[in-house]
Amino acid sequence: MRDRIVRRIAADGPMPFDEYMAMCLYDPDGGFFSAGGIRPGTSGDFVTSPEITPWFGRLLARWVEPRLTDGTRVVEIGAGSGSLLVPLVAELGEVPVDAVEVSASARDALTAMSIDVTVHESVGELPHADRIVIMNEILDNIPTKLVERTLSGWSEVVVEVEDGALVMGLRPADETLNAWIDSRLDDVPQGTRLAASVGAEALINQLLDSDMHTTICAIDYAADTTTLATRSPDAVVRTFRGHREGTDVLESPGSTDLTVEVNSDVLRRVAAEAGASIEVMPQHEFLHRLGAAEILDQLDTEAFEAARRGDVMQQLRHKSEATDLRATLDPRGLGGFDVFLIESGT
Repeated sequence: MRDRIVRRIAADGPMPFDEYMAMCLYDPDGGFFSAGGIRPGTSGDFVTSPEITPWFGRLLARWVEPRLTDGTRVVEIGAGSGSLLVPLVAELGEVPVDAVEVSASARDALTAMSIDVTVHESVGELPHADRIVIMNEILDNIPTKLVERTLSGWSEVVVEVEDGALVMGLRPADETLNAWIDSRLDDVPQGTRLAASVGAEALINQLLDSDMHTTICAIDYAADTTTLATRSPDAVVRTFRGHREGTDVLESPGSTDLTVEVNSDVLRRVAAEAGASIEVMPQHEFLHRLGAAEILDQLDTEAFEAARRGDVMQQLRHKSEATDLRATLDPRGLGGFDVFLIESGT
């Protein structure tokens, strides 16, 4: 992958960061997601809430169920191992389900699951129908442009080759990018580097731009522009591999997950322009609204009763379930992620 990137830069000049990120994550011949195995999970490169506990999918089913009408399809974008869909569908019963997944190995795994699910490679393949869309830790992986506020205005971050090494460089933002920045980002100090979430915006607009009724639940780590402006330029893009964070963004293209924090201001403005409603809350609040506290009380009671009976294995099972659920509620961890509930006006 690195050699191909170097050759492309030599032929076409500096590569915008969103194109670099797209190659690293989704290139069919070497992308982290598209060409690799199933990435989420304890045996993969990172874990998300559905891998930690099936209660995450069961609680999400409580959000989905009252929104189902005849003909509505449930869609998960970036379905991965199916760890969210399996418990969700088990709670909902028979309901039309679609999964969108770029990874060929993940698509094979989803097709082989015990639930009835139609698997697609892209959002454009989804059936024309009202839908409830779930995206858990997906928007942070949408290829994004990086921009930096300089003395002379906004510049775009590009990837260049210097003495045989991949390095970050800057070039003046073009008219289109400047217009997007002016309409989306608040004023920030000189030297600030931000992710320009053009790709995430395009995906949300694609989902909302139809005559179908669309409800979206997008869960990710996010912050507003003012908060994002306090981040170090080197911390704008995060890397994950083998459950470890912090390798250089340019070190192992195609072998490392690249993620960016979602700009909540951008999503609010996109929803408003599309005539859609939007509600934002932390994940721990969202799950508590769906009954997480009652589930924890139930698991703690069952663990206590098992201990009274002397059933050590059942006691440990219930305690483990409660511990895993609490991990998704921790405001300092996954529970601090933001949940964006967006509903089209159609």
